[in-house]
Amino acid sequence: MQKAMHSLQLNNITFNITRISRSKLDRIFINKRPTPPTTTVVVFGDYEEESYLYTDPSYLEELRAYNSRVYSTEKSLFLNAISYDEDELLKIVDDELYALTGNLLLSALTDKQVYKLFDEVVYISTVTRRGINEAYNILNVTKYEDDITKIVLPVTNIKYSQVYRDMLVAKEANISWKDFCELSGFEQSMLVAFHNLQNILKYLEEKSNGQRK
Repeated sequence: MQKAMHSLQLNNITFNITRISRSKLDRIFINKRPTPPTTTVVVFGDYEEESYLYTDPSYLEELRAYNSRVYSTEKSLFLNAISYDEDELLKIVDDELYALTGNLLLSALTDKQVYKLFDEVVYISTVTRRGINEAYNILNVTKYEDDITKIVLPVTNIKYSQVYRDMLVAKEANISWKDFCELSGFEQSMLVAFHNLQNILKYLEEKSNGQRK
């Protein structure tokens, strides 16, 4: 868990990134997470249901703002997951900022660059939308050559957290929650993407059967 798992170059400097414990991330991201808006979709015939719009621009902006607030309040946790050559960073450090922050990385990079590094920490540590989308591209499940991941599933009265969903995914994959959390962020995202695709395919089958009746 502590060895370098990923690297990213910014300003010609290589930053080595290690994973953060999945349980720590779950604790800091679980509170007041934005909820996507809903829209009405026709399931079959004249029957309509509510569906979440996970790609809504205003929701995505709200989600980015939420992540930025978390990053701001949990800086030390993320900074401890990033290593670099101090001599290289000293060449671009802002001395006035360094006097204020006492941290080389925060004094040498812009907030946008710092949050990009923090995004990478999350990406290699847990399930992310980026990881799920990358998994969708690899799994490449289509219907009549159309991307089925664009299909919006109906909203149900049952609500649950991302952690519950991921525990369900682990159960479906026949692995323990501990083992699931020890997978790389992309491996976790791949299993979630597979789970999502199975739900979409099941929905399409039920919709098709309903139209035949």
